[in-house]
Amino acid sequence: MAGAAALLALTGASVSAASTDSPVVSHAQQRPPGAVTDYWTPERMSRAVPLSSPEQAAALVDGAKVAGFRAAPTDQETFPGADTLYPQRIHGKLFITIDGQPASCSATVVTSFSHDVILTAGHCLANPGPGLGQTTFSQNVLFVPGYRDMTAPFGGFAAVSSRTPGIWAYEGIISFDVGAAKLSSPTGVPIQDLLGSRGVSFNRPSFNGQTFGIYGYPGRPAEFYDGQRLIYCASPFQGIEKETGSIKAGPCRQQEGSSGGGWVLGNGLVNSVVSHGGCSTPSTLCTTTVGTYLGDFAFDTWAAAGGGAPKKLRKRIKKCIKKHKKFQKEQRCLNRLETFQPTGG
Repeated sequence: MAGAAALLALTGASVSAASTDSPVVSHAQQRPPGAVTDYWTPERMSRAVPLSSPEQAAALVDGAKVAGFRAAPTDQETFPGADTLYPQRIHGKLFITIDGQPASCSATVVTSFSHDVILTAGHCLANPGPGLGQTTFSQNVLFVPGYRDMTAPFGGFAAVSSRTPGIWAYEGIISFDVGAAKLSSPTGVPIQDLLGSRGVSFNRPSFNGQTFGIYGYPGRPAEFYDGQRLIYCASPFQGIEKETGSIKAGPCRQQEGSSGGGWVLGNGLVNSVVSHGGCSTPSTLCTTTVGTYLGDFAFDTWAAAGGGAPKKLRKRIKKCIKKHKKFQKEQRCLNRLETFQPTGG
């Protein structure tokens, strides 16, 4: 966990015994998949409120920078005719209930060894606190790939279990706002085999000069957001959020409802998920989006949801950590081992 330790040092976060002893928290869904699918009637889906992001850590972008980006927003609706085509169909809307209230996030099918995993934001699956051990887990978790305007071209895939880093679930440290869910399949065919998957990459050492394709289902704050259409932003990397170690990109106004949406680089690999806004100004003006850095905790969360990593790979990862004493060299080594290519298409 050297990479995670470095991020903790960067954020200045403290770690309690509970989060340290539970690097990944698992939660089994209470209802069977069929009951979850039946629960999400069109009426309930229409009442699902786009989930808000966690309270952002600090004021990080000033109004002058925001105003400059606002003049030329890049947010755009994806092409409706591609909803059933790869790779657009890999992105979808995530329906959840929290304390019995219907809500929605965004998620992406990512390559996994079990062929049935989606990646999303931690706050879409677990709401920490207010005290240690008082985490509220999302129920009735249903992923709808290719969703648009109340239509589900491939039906819904109910989650059977979900995972988040313990440091998120127990302490709410926003640096680790990532989650993964293992899906059932109404046809018996794993979703990755049926529709394909985005690749996924962990511990990438640098994003300099990169542009992310950010996908999500925002319901706010832009006037044309309604939570019913997949929105895409072509957003250049803007740097690292100092207080959290998370990734900033923009211009992109996706906020409520886009939580968990995948950040995809040109090679087809997911390298982050939407976490929170990056501005201190009112949300209608904010064009900086912040995504969770996918490091050691994210890798362990993904692996736990997808049946773990093969023993041979785990052995190579341990060897990599033992061999490299410098953080950057270790990250490059880990990134080579912890990069998994897209499937399908």
